[in-house]
Amino acid sequence: MKGGFVTRVDALECGYGDHDLRDALRSGSWVSVRRGVYAPRETYARLTPRERHLLLLRTVLAEKGPGWFATHDSAVVAHELGDYGLGTYELDLTVAHVARTGGATSRRTASFQTHRAAVDPATTTNAAGLPSVEAARAVVATMTKLSLDAATVLASTWLARQRRTARESGRSEEFDEEDARARLRALLDDGGARPGTRVARDAIDVADARCESVGEVRFLVLCWEHGLPRPETQIEVAIPGGRAEVDFMWRNVGMIVEFDGMLKYEDDTGPEGRKAKDNVIAEKRRERALRELGWHVVRVTWADLAPANRERTAAYLRRELERAAKMRARQR
Repeated sequence: MKGGFVTRVDALECGYGDHDLRDALRSGSWVSVRRGVYAPRETYARLTPRERHLLLLRTVLAEKGPGWFATHDSAVVAHELGDYGLGTYELDLTVAHVARTGGATSRRTASFQTHRAAVDPATTTNAAGLPSVEAARAVVATMTKLSLDAATVLASTWLARQRRTARESGRSEEFDEEDARARLRALLDDGGARPGTRVARDAIDVADARCESVGEVRFLVLCWEHGLPRPETQIEVAIPGGRAEVDFMWRNVGMIVEFDGMLKYEDDTGPEGRKAKDNVIAEKRRERALRELGWHVVRVTWADLAPANRERTAAYLRRELERAAKMRARQR
């Protein structure tokens, strides 16, 4: 078995017959990855959606041969982008997206989608052990068919990757977020006018390298859609006994917004090994310290970001910004 799968041809060459394959599928010991390609059920069942897509992609590229590359959604998954590594947010994982150096006729089958544009070998790389277009090109190609929320998440994950890579290599001062955005815009322009370019351009404008989750990015989209001033992101504030990193800040009016994804409370161990209960207590102490320093603290949850609630949430934030401004004025 190679790469976690076996093809019908491989099985026949090893002395198995079609009846053996049918028996294995019927008994449930094997599953069909796609037509003529199989994998052990026990192994396949443990794979995440991202890993299953990579397996599908690997089988398609193995069949296509040299000169073929992962592109669009598949390349996004291979580069561990999308929704901060999971690669499932509005991405098309039902087929493997591929393209080749000489170009190809656009075609969709039950297991793969070939894309028309020719791939320049100079703009390719290796991702997840597979030949792929560069991450930035995959991001731009995919953004044009996503919603503003998902496209902004995708752009933000790429910007965050660039920022993290610079930091890990000791070159933090060399990362310029506006230069990174400009690269995405240039690649978008290279593709010419096509459906979805307006959404992609807006997503590049809204995206933020400092966001750490899908929810935080969607909060920025909400602010942009409803004309709220753009907040600063992931800001450290000195508090008694240490420092607190807050999700969003309007420094001029003294207001902080924390996105409460609840995961930090549901995790049994929590960050830094704390128990969930201890985590809740620490969050409350941290918030109390911020309030005592004069900050107006507001919390936003997933429910507040739901499409049906966004207008209400935006109105609430606008009121809280006005309230914070009045509080700040009185403090002076």
